[in-house]
Amino acid sequence: MKTKRLITGILILFVACSRSFSPVEPQAAESEEQAVYRAILNDMGKEGKVIVVIPDSTANFTITASERLSEMLPELQHETLVNFNLANQSSFPLHLPTQTAVRYYLVHQRDIPPIFELKTKFPDASAVVHFSRVGFNSDKTQALVYRATYWGPLAAIGELVLLSKKEGWQVIAEAGLWIS
Repeated sequence: MKTKRLITGILILFVACSRSFSPVEPQAAESEEQAVYRAILNDMGKEGKVIVVIPDSTANFTITASERLSEMLPELQHETLVNFNLANQSSFPLHLPTQTAVRYYLVHQRDIPPIFELKTKFPDASAVVHFSRVGFNSDKTQALVYRATYWGPLAAIGELVLLSKKEGWQVIAEAGLWIS
């Protein structure tokens, strides 16, 4: 009985070791949501070297249609706003693209330090940036994202970022909602 188990074990080990493993699967194509985040991060980095800390889950944020919103973002389509609000009913894991103009630390929410301690934990970071989920119009040529950026205890802004897709996603407008 022991001999039979030993032989079976050796055969299983032999088969497992002799298996040919396929090379690492290529990365899945970048999602439309990742492409939007890439455009926003690249737009943030167009002024030079920027390093930020980003929570690894999205911020819950919804907004109501208003005359003020229409004035700030006249290009915003109603269905984009509706889909934005639907997408942001709850928080989701944030999947950001790699190799953007902005270097970032993707950190679990519980590990984000209070803003006045940011430089202690992340000496090269200049801000903490929160993103919402992306809301799209039906043909995915327009996107809306909420972004909150905190540089210090009394230095922050919350804004809506509107993007348009022609040959690629481009930031076309930013509307400040609050500032401190």
